[in-house]
Amino acid sequence: MRVIGFVVIGLLVFAGCASSEEADSDEGFYDASLKPEEHRHRAQIALEKLLAKEQELEKAESKSMREYLGWEINRYKKEFEYYFKQAEKGIPDDPQLVMLDGAYLMWQKKYEAAIERFNRLINRKINDASVYLNLALCYDALGDIDKAYENCAKALEIDPRFSRAARYIVELEQKKQEKQLLKEK
Repeated sequence: MRVIGFVVIGLLVFAGCASSEEADSDEGFYDASLKPEEHRHRAQIALEKLLAKEQELEKAESKSMREYLGWEINRYKKEFEYYFKQAEKGIPDDPQLVMLDGAYLMWQKKYEAAIERFNRLINRKINDASVYLNLALCYDALGDIDKAYENCAKALEIDPRFSRAARYIVELEQKKQEKQLLKEK
């Protein structure tokens, strides 16, 4: 699922920490003594793992592997929700937390709600290419190719070297052309 891959990249780019640091889920999983920023970081790690497991699930061939990956996805979902709620108590308007919330909503296919989160960042004058790319993904999923293209173009305007946005805008251009051909018929 391409949307998930873009979300992960968007999170890593926006959050500025593409670390391989692992949060050991068994140690301190419900550690309420952490600082809000630490909760946010653990929420990010849980979401990254959840998205990675989702991609693995799409490729899984055996029933037992799909069941196991389903269990892991549920585990990381609970982990994300816990750490997100803890972080939200201390830093509710944190841009990275809002971005995580939008990405999680995208994973749940709640695109309208995700768009609201990303627009909240834009309204706060956060000019980040990954926010616009995620908006483009949401609009594309909702079938609004023109708004998807507009947001993807904005991402490239902010960061002309954003290769994911560059590849995606080519796909959107093809969709726009196909849409135009269908209108002409």
